Amino acid sequence: MAKANPDLIKISTISPPRWCSHAIPTRRGWEDPDTGELLKSMRHTQAELDNPYGRSKLKAENEFISVCKKNPNHRVSIFRFPGIFGKWCKPNYNSVVATFCDSIANNKPITIHDANKELELVYIDDVINQLKNEIHQEVSENTFKDVNSIYKISLGELAKKLKYFADSREDLFIENVANGIDKALYATFISYLPKH
Repeated sequence: MAKANPDLIKISTISPPRWCSHAIPTRRGWEDPDTGELLKSMRHTQAELDNPYGRSKLKAENEFISVCKKNPNHRVSIFRFPGIFGKWCKPNYNSVVATFCDSIANNKPITIHDANKELELVYIDDVINQLKNEIHQEVSENTFKDVNSIYKISLGELAKKLKYFADSREDLFIENVANGIDKALYATFISYLPKH
């Protein structure tokens, strides 16, 4: 039985607050480099977590920033993406969307421990487009970049939408899924349908 393991749900966010775009990441969180003040955020990123993975992410970010400060001809753009989802992602690994899509599309049960748990997600096509656009941008003082097109959805609502998509394959009726999270989820869902 496929279970949605809560440890596999990646919830992370993005860059420093807009009102302090020069903030620097530390193990304590975002700090104002001028005052040392810890900037509070309701969201947490992997690099802010005090565990081996979080520390390695923060160390890598700081290494890139250090190299660029020493070499003015270099630039770095750091994105802190929330849970990325999209077609053909490996189920039962690190994406609850992939796990739910695979299970529901293949008539396997899913388990939800907290239907109200809110996820922040970004669709892989949007990530690719944003990265392509960033390559062609002029050098910016802001190393940490905002992530565009973040979708917020609860685990329960995610499961409900995916079950609706599965049911639509039977009754041949589906509401408009032309844009937003519905479009991205539907495109993802159909990539998991069994090949007949």
